[in-house]
This record gives sequence, C-alpha cells and structure tokens, in this order.
Amino acid sequence: VPGYPGHGKAFEFLRSEFVKLGFDDLQIERYDVTVPVDQGAMLRVDETGEQIKLYSLWPNHVQTPSLPAAGLSGPIVYGGKGTFKELNGRPIAGSIVLLDFDCGQNYFNPRMLGATAVVFFDNGRVTQGEAQDKFLLVPADLPRFWVEKDDAQTLLGLAEKQAAVTMNAKMTWEEVPSWNLIATLEGIDGYITERQERKWKDQVIVLSSFYDAISVVPALAPGAENATGIAALLEAAKALKANPPNYTVKFLAT
Repeated sequence: VPGYPGHGKAFEFLRSEFVKLGFDDLQIERYDVTVPVDQGAMLRVDETGEQIKLYSLWPNHVQTPSLPAAGLSGPIVYGGKGTFKELNGRPIAGSIVLLDFDCGQNYFNPRMLGATAVVFFDNGRVTQGEAQDKFLLVPADLPRFWVEKDDAQTLLGLAEKQAAVTMNAKMTWEEVPSWNLIATLEGIDGYITERQERKWKDQVIVLSSFYDAISVVPALAPGAENATGIAALLEAAKALKANPPNYTVKFLAT
C-alpha cells in the first residue's frame, strides 16, 4: 500500500527488473496520494504490563481507528462471531471484544451493546469476501484492529478471565509519494506504407498494470493476488524485448 515500506520496495524492484531487461531510459512520474498510515497500535495487559502489537483496519470512510491519547481501558471479552446469542450474558458494555474474522458484519453488534473497540484475529477462515465486509463506506465511530495469529492465542487466554487491558492506536491520513514507471520499447524508424504518412515507431501501444496492493489491514498487505498483473507485464516486457514488434510499446507500471 502506498505510504508503507513495501510500496517503495516494490517500485525499486520493478525499476531494477526493467533495467535488467535492457530498458535503460526509464521515465518516472512522481505524484502524491492520500492514504491512511498506521502509526502504531498496542494492547497492554494492565496487571502484567505485557504488550501485544495490533494493526489498525482501513478507516470507516474518513474515520480512522485512532484512539484518545490516554487510550481505551476495559476488560477484553471473546465474542465469537459477534452474534447476539454469543454475546448474551457477557459484559460487553465498556469492553474490548475479540472476534473471529469470519463474523461477516456482526462486528456492529458489540458496538451497539456498548463495546469500545473490536479486535479481529485469523480463526482459519480469512477470505476476500470476509475482508470486503470489513470496509465501511460510512464514517462510523467503531475502532477496529487486527492481531496476528500467535498473539491471538494470548488474547484468547486473557479473554477467558476477562483481563483488564488498555489500548492505544493512531492512524492518520497522509499525503505520500507514489511513482508511475514507463519503459519504452522503440518501434521501427520506417514508414508503414509507401505513402510515407506514418512511421511504425509513432504508433504506440501501451501495456499497463498497477504494482501497489490493497488490504483491509493496510500495514499488512502481502499483495499476492494484486501482483499477478505486474508479473504478467514483466513477462510481456521480457518477451517483446527479445522479439521486438514494429510498433512502439510502452510498459506502464502505475
């Protein structure tokens, strides 16, 4: 995701790959994009002081999961898939609720019952559809976070005894740099027809793919599915560099 270290690494990798293929005259277009940048989130166990790293989810429209400077404190409670049946009888008001990721949009339920924040974990059913359910197009004040699988086991143990915890988090909207990369394979400097109206090299074909990624947890965006297009673009550049067409071809990585 732009604004995170992996984005810059992806760009530098692409630039080096095009150079390896023999594209020496690369065109770089720099511009700014506005993205939510995870400045860090943490859950601290009040009794022991143990700290567990969290990751902010993508903002609800413009509302980021940022918490007050003093943080949010309360018991941590496991809510399963967030159904009212599972939440029944649990001290939800004022608590931080741990939910299975495959809860659909049931994460609204703890908030309606007074929970202050929701933490998701990988219960073995992380899918693209479930991730899409976690994007909200309205600025709901519902702080939501992700915890990695190993740390989730610790939180589940804490939830069994409804341990008191304190959470801190900050996510800000930032203007960050991004780059378009253009590699050009020049066409033949000859006329297409005997009328000498157009040259092959002046006819330009553009092959394009994006190289950034998206994730409902922007600080954790492996980009495996997102990388298929740019992988195909690199393969096309390799093939056409070895077998140049008459036309000019521009390889545009955005």
